Amino acid sequence: MLKILSIIYVIVALAIAMITTFMQVQPALFFIDLLTGDDNMFPVKASILITFLALLLPWLPVVIIVRLLSGKNKNFMPDLSGKTGIVVFREKCLPEALYNNKILVNGEHIATVSNGKAAFAELSTGTYKVFVKGATNVSPVIDIELKRGEIKKLKTGYRNTDFKTNIYLEPNEN
Repeated sequence: MLKILSIIYVIVALAIAMITTFMQVQPALFFIDLLTGDDNMFPVKASILITFLALLLPWLPVVIIVRLLSGKNKNFMPDLSGKTGIVVFREKCLPEALYNNKILVNGEHIATVSNGKAAFAELSTGTYKVFVKGATNVSPVIDIELKRGEIKKLKTGYRNTDFKTNIYLEPNEN
């Protein structure tokens, strides 16, 4: 949620910086007066940039305080001793970073994994077809066999292949 609010705040701050610079009103007027030379001309790009950065400053403490107060580690794994299931680690990457990937076992959605995080799904013993679905594409299917008390570790992420970013799912050796 904080990411979405931050993106909206940045877009609004940029729009306000551009509008106030072109209309030559506050808050950009303060920076326009500072940048205006003897010929009564001012650099528009510099004025927009400085106004934009000044408008971003109030958001910085909000982000820092929310990060400090949240204090929860979303990558925390519960005690998995004696359990049977899969752990899917998602590598941190830019493609589809804002979207959570769905972990599907035999076509059924069982868990969700965020960018740079891990997710555990408890399953019973047996053979499963596991794949991950992103916002725009699906990973290849992996067949896994689980025995009692066994945990399979899988890794997912995105790779650029043939001018396209593809999602992958593979066994994790770590």
